[in-house]
Amino acid sequence: MPLPAAPIPTNEAERLAALLQCRVLDTDPESAFDDLTRLAARLLDVPIALVSLVDSDRQWFKSRVGLDAQQTPRSQAFCAYVVHAGEPLVIPDATLDARVSDNPLVVDDPRIRFYAGYPLLLSSGEALGTLCAIDFVPRTPTQQQLDDLCSLAAQASTQLELRRKVFDLEVVNERVQRASEAKSVFLANMSHEIRTPMTAILGYADVLATDPTIVIDENRHNEAVGVVRRNAHHLLAIINDILDMSKLEAGRLAIERLDVSISELIGDVEKLLRVQAEAKGLTLDVRVASPIPERVTTDPTRLKQILLNLVSNAIKFTSEGGVTVDVSDGNTPGMIRFEVRDTGVGMSPEQLERVRLFEAFTQADATMSRRFGGSGLGLRISKALAALLGGDLEIESIEGEGTTSIVTVCAPACTKVEPGPGALGPFKSRAGKANSAGALEGVRILLAEDGLDNQRLFMFHLERAGAEVTLAINGREAIEAVRAPGNAFDIVLMDMQMPEVDGYEATRVLRSDGFEGPILALTAHAMSGDRERCLAAGCDEFLTKPINRDKMIEAIGSKVRVRRAA
Repeated sequence: MPLPAAPIPTNEAERLAALLQCRVLDTDPESAFDDLTRLAARLLDVPIALVSLVDSDRQWFKSRVGLDAQQTPRSQAFCAYVVHAGEPLVIPDATLDARVSDNPLVVDDPRIRFYAGYPLLLSSGEALGTLCAIDFVPRTPTQQQLDDLCSLAAQASTQLELRRKVFDLEVVNERVQRASEAKSVFLANMSHEIRTPMTAILGYADVLATDPTIVIDENRHNEAVGVVRRNAHHLLAIINDILDMSKLEAGRLAIERLDVSISELIGDVEKLLRVQAEAKGLTLDVRVASPIPERVTTDPTRLKQILLNLVSNAIKFTSEGGVTVDVSDGNTPGMIRFEVRDTGVGMSPEQLERVRLFEAFTQADATMSRRFGGSGLGLRISKALAALLGGDLEIESIEGEGTTSIVTVCAPACTKVEPGPGALGPFKSRAGKANSAGALEGVRILLAEDGLDNQRLFMFHLERAGAEVTLAINGREAIEAVRAPGNAFDIVLMDMQMPEVDGYEATRVLRSDGFEGPILALTAHAMSGDRERCLAAGCDEFLTKPINRDKMIEAIGSKVRVRRAA
């Protein structure tokens, strides 16, 4: 009964993949290998020398001397033992070696007796085959002959390694090319996405500036202002997507863990997007499919961002029917599942596969970008945010029937509900609308800002809210104002990019002077690490431009309230 063939290496899958990546199987003869086999046959004085590559079911000879066959079954390959062990194999007399004594190549023609094979190893450790010497008579090679065969095998390994590296470089180059093409498409989309709202903003700004009749026509005036606001918010949303993507890729996006009313959060999403759905004649249904805790612990801002993106996408890609949001416990303790289903255009299997890669700058295809707009960042951001919240995002779709987005997040039930910051204090009664008159009544503010238009805008909002505002046009003036006798500011609003002395240096100086009041950074820098840089300089909070009026007033009130209570 024939003995079994050589065992399969434990890294067989990786080994075969590496062999294919060298792209040498079934190729024409090459002098780089043929010179080595001729030299091996001469140095060991044997009739046969081979560069043998062990494939899944055969050994194929890239180079051969003294043998007509191009390949043999793997089950008969002496070289398979070398590949399995990853070490040299020398058999002086095959008839006396139990591993191969009944091998057809020993028992029948060509009646192999002597075999010496050295592995062809890649730097990553895979043995792809051998450089071997074969004779029809038993023999015992000298150590010098074996050393020479080892050196020649190393040269053959180098040739295979070079081919593997060429493959790796081509893969990298292909990825770079795909990324470059994706970013080119992205930039083209961004140019369109940015220019479209900018056209409306600039156009209606010109109308407001040049048409005196619009001032007395309330309907036209409100329409123009509404267009400017709507397009400005759209433009800001695009910028925020780009910034979020930058922070995610840098691993610098922070996640909060707060007590949240899940029903209120879902209600906010529904209210924000119902108008968008109804404008297209669509239904928007939000349903609780299974009991969920009333209050959970999660990041409400990021969870709301995910849901807004998914529901907004569903509405965008749906022309008839509607969108349904089902909320459930996900059948897992501490997890909440949101399923967003639409009756929209859906995706083909190829489009779905592209979307499921969740690559930045990628949409289902270019026609989607042209037809529906968008940056192609939303799903990638949502996927990453879901992971940061301890969950995941999956997409299912059928072309012509619709798409389902399933997001899960880790949101355990709260064991104790405590009032968050701002629930108590002198500003509580005005918390509903921070821009209402008197919300900052009696608050003394130092505004350090060099931009003339921003000075006017901020002072208008702050003074309207009842604050007493002192203006400094650079960091040096801000330092002098705080140091001046009789000035006791409740808070400093510090622009971080100013002439003479910037906000970072001014903040450090004020802190070294002993100023203990809150300092809020106002900056147009919103990339990864900018918040940390402001806090490291001594700021208490970080607000990015364009500044949201209500958030600014709320932040000022919160900081002053804490300061006064201390």
